[in-house]
Amino acid sequence: MLLNLNEFFLFNMTLREQIYQASELNSSNTRLTAVAALKDRMMDRDTALELCDYLRADLHPAERTTVAQVLGFHKAAVRFSYLGAVLHAQAKQETDPIALRALIFALRDFDAVIDLLEHRAEGVAREVVLYAPANTQSLQPFLKASFNGLADRTFEAFCCRLSEFEDIESHVLAFLMTAEFREVGQKFDARVRQVFAEVDQAILFEVLIDVRGELERTYKTIWPGIWQRERQRRLLEQFVQMV
Repeated sequence: MLLNLNEFFLFNMTLREQIYQASELNSSNTRLTAVAALKDRMMDRDTALELCDYLRADLHPAERTTVAQVLGFHKAAVRFSYLGAVLHAQAKQETDPIALRALIFALRDFDAVIDLLEHRAEGVAREVVLYAPANTQSLQPFLKASFNGLADRTFEAFCCRLSEFEDIESHVLAFLMTAEFREVGQKFDARVRQVFAEVDQAILFEVLIDVRGELERTYKTIWPGIWQRERQRRLLEQFVQMV
């Protein structure tokens, strides 16, 4: 029985050969067929480990990118929990930003990806914002970066995810009332309004009105009351401007 082209790639090429054929190094029309074959491939433990070996090998960045994409597509780090640490270690030393973004995709929903938020390449930081889990472990680093130089497009991506976090209004207000910032000026105000616009307005208003009393009970040893009152006044102004 004659094999079609997909079957040829699936049964007659090694995994290493399929990786090359599916990467950007292959400019022929067989690339999409190789991609389909990798998607169809069964992701068992041995295959996942072999792919991880290729990540550590001296391959072209385009091939490492393909390997990471395959691992991400099959959610290998979720299916084989020990791979999370392997992929995170590789991500920490990956020098190619495109390959690194693919590794972050493979590590989606792992807390460890937050370590890469301050990467100098904006595309990498944005990938972290898109794929880090929406929990308290990631929220604080996201908020800190948002008001200390995070690129505009990456900040906008973070704002789009705010509704995924539990009790986001209280967490945002507690951060804004207690954190120290390099500069509290027009850009700070603009970002406050952007964040406020993405959360529940009624809950935000209630928390904002009560925040001073709550902070006096919880953070009274951190800031003098005058600083708390001034910060609360500024945040209220931004809320009023936004609505």
